[in-house]
Amino acid sequence: MEEMKKDLENMTDAAEETVAEAAETAEETVAEAKETVEETVENAEEAVQEAEAAVEAAEEKVEEAAEKVEEASEKLEQATGKTAEKPIIKKKKKLDKTNVIVIVVCAVIVLACLGFVAYKLNWIKFPEKPVEAEMEMADYSRIEVLNSAVEVTDETVDSYLQSLVQSQTKQIQETEGTVAEGDLLTIDFKGKLTATGEEFAGGTAENQSCTVGAGRYIAGFEEGLVGQKIGSTVNVNVVFPEDYDNKDLAGKPAVFEITIKSRTKNETPECNDDFVKDYSYNYLPKQLNTVDELKEYIRDYIYHFYLHEAMMQDLQAKQVVKTYDPEQEANLVNYTKKSLEYNAAMYGYDADTYAQMYGYTSAEDYALDEAHYYLNLIMLIDQIFKDKELTYTDEEVDQAIVEYMARSGYNDTYTLEEFKEQSGEEWLYLFTNLDFKYDKAMEALEGNVVFVDTLSRDAQPETEPESETVPTPDVSSSGQE
Repeated sequence: MEEMKKDLENMTDAAEETVAEAAETAEETVAEAKETVEETVENAEEAVQEAEAAVEAAEEKVEEAAEKVEEASEKLEQATGKTAEKPIIKKKKKLDKTNVIVIVVCAVIVLACLGFVAYKLNWIKFPEKPVEAEMEMADYSRIEVLNSAVEVTDETVDSYLQSLVQSQTKQIQETEGTVAEGDLLTIDFKGKLTATGEEFAGGTAENQSCTVGAGRYIAGFEEGLVGQKIGSTVNVNVVFPEDYDNKDLAGKPAVFEITIKSRTKNETPECNDDFVKDYSYNYLPKQLNTVDELKEYIRDYIYHFYLHEAMMQDLQAKQVVKTYDPEQEANLVNYTKKSLEYNAAMYGYDADTYAQMYGYTSAEDYALDEAHYYLNLIMLIDQIFKDKELTYTDEEVDQAIVEYMARSGYNDTYTLEEFKEQSGEEWLYLFTNLDFKYDKAMEALEGNVVFVDTLSRDAQPETEPESETVPTPDVSSSGQE
């Protein structure tokens, strides 16, 4: 009998634990539902469905526990002939879907209110909204341009044409002819001491460049090549200087056996109609056939360059930038600093010293100012593209890069894809968003230009294009060699 009572008590305890677990499960589900304060309405509805399912599961467990208790009580009654006192476990009424939704939604509202109060009292902090670029767009309904800013002289056109032709200079290798002063040769040589016929350290080399008359080699070496035939092997007698670095060779005579392998010659094309046809076919968006047509093309190009520069100056004078996109800012600061370091190294300076030559206290200040200059332009151009619903294709960008390569003399050194890879993502980003999109944006606003002799705004342009030069936006510092 005692064992049956213990069994009954154990079953009762188990039933109570089941009820407790069911209640705890329901509480956990409600807690999860509370988290929907930061979720969308759709997520809140999902949480409600989960809570409803949990409640239903809990009810089923309660019913199972009650059935077990009732069964145990019947067994005890049969064994003792007495009616056992049943634990007070009542079946819960099933909550309909509406009740569950009301309970959860009320809990969410209460938590939201508590969260708002806690936020206002600085008990908790929510994640800050990402900083986005913000700008007051310049009014471009009237764009003032000085008449003097768009004047293009014949001298400017001729100078640009000459530079364009020079950019098409090619290097060719000659294996015939006679060596003359100033020639760039490729040579092999082997040196021996005259007295002993022994070779010496540093006296033998292959495929070396030698500009005749430049004085890179010891006295008599380059002079001994003048008048010799390309492709021949000659012996040139020299005497090492008394103050030569290698004391074992200083003041001693030697003979160099030199093979003149080839001569590198620069070949600049003649500016004629044939050149124009070939150049325009490969690098311009339209076919030209005569020098005069190319000159008119150049005149129009320079005019629109001056015009767009003046238009942008007017827009920038009215532009107000409040914030920059942090990621774009960081990328461009890094890019402009690398470009500064590269250019500084070319002239033997460190980046800070080079930046000071431009009036900045450090390379970081220079890079930040340059990055902001680029971003100011990009933000203006982007807004114009949106307002005017302008579009472009990757093919158009590639064609613009090909034209840039031709103007800059890179077309013989790189293919388009090689040049893009060599230039890097930052350069391509700037070229696309400044050089390329810049002209499209300005073309869309040319109808709003008003030509004047004096600007009405107070801020005058710091510089105006000079008639003898053609300035270009400096976004091409890609580290090309």
